[in-house]
Amino acid sequence: MPASGRIFAGFSGGADSTALLLLLAESAPGRVTAVHFQHGLRGAAAERDAAWCRKFCAARKLPFKLVRLAVVKDRRPGESLEEAARRCRLEKWGKLIGPDDVVALGHHADDRLEELLLRLARGANASGLVGLRPERVVGGVRLVRPLLGFRRVQIEAFLREQGVKRWRDDGSNADTAFRRNAVRHRWLPVIREDAGHDRGLLASLEALALDADFLEAEAVRRLPETVSLAGWRALHPALLPRVLRLWLRGKLGRDVVPLNAAVERLRGELTRKPAGLRRLPLGGGVTIGISRRGVELATAEGEREKAEGAKWKAKGEDGAGNRKTEERKDGRTERRKDGRRGRC
Repeated sequence: MPASGRIFAGFSGGADSTALLLLLAESAPGRVTAVHFQHGLRGAAAERDAAWCRKFCAARKLPFKLVRLAVVKDRRPGESLEEAARRCRLEKWGKLIGPDDVVALGHHADDRLEELLLRLARGANASGLVGLRPERVVGGVRLVRPLLGFRRVQIEAFLREQGVKRWRDDGSNADTAFRRNAVRHRWLPVIREDAGHDRGLLASLEALALDADFLEAEAVRRLPETVSLAGWRALHPALLPRVLRLWLRGKLGRDVVPLNAAVERLRGELTRKPAGLRRLPLGGGVTIGISRRGVELATAEGEREKAEGAKWKAKGEDGAGNRKTEERKDGRTERRKDGRRGRC
């Protein structure tokens, strides 16, 4: 944790965020504010969660802030509820915090395992497989996850030691029709039963994190070479999506994750002999142009380009191999934010 600045802790009332709040209150007294997001998606149950969180903080004299979101109303065309909820939370975080502040989230080691298997099944690269990291900046918001080294059972044991016997449980977390819940209740138990443990998965996560760190650092080093078409062509395929993402961030001032299909098409275009300006939609309303001069940012207007963008979006993946919507196993789009509660 930083030595100064305020700490805003995401507080859903679940075991993980409750443990995180208690730990932060002890280690950084006077600097912690609990923030509970009410997404407007679960009706009376969500109101009961908010009331419980407010009472929990009041009993411990901890600052509490309830933030109400209108996820359904603010949902953008083509955006799933999960995507809309995450975006709305991130936007609110950006308005709440100052330049020296951080947002603390309660993800833990079991969350990392679930995320690993979900993203592995979707074809993610190393960076996508280790998406839950101890610290990173997203949309200008500094996110920290102090509990990634702890298991769910350890967190619940800690709460009981602290005299906390009850916390909030989202009943839908037991519904294995949702893929994340299926991973938690079906996939991981089979692995643990057959292998006798899941330590190998955790070790793989650490190795993947090292690989991702190296590739991302190399992408930063190679970014200046993209001033020319030759520089783009010289990039290793593993570096192309990472360099492209950095390049877009520099051009747009915001993070854009290119669709996997668009990255593959860019690879193909870079091998072709330049012949005028060729436009390539990346998703998210962003289009680039490829010509003899190199790669440039282009406006993504026109019905033909919009149709192409929709086609790539229909592939359902981003540049890290992560699907853009959470789907049920029966093919229906998930109507919840995610398999967890109230996180960014």
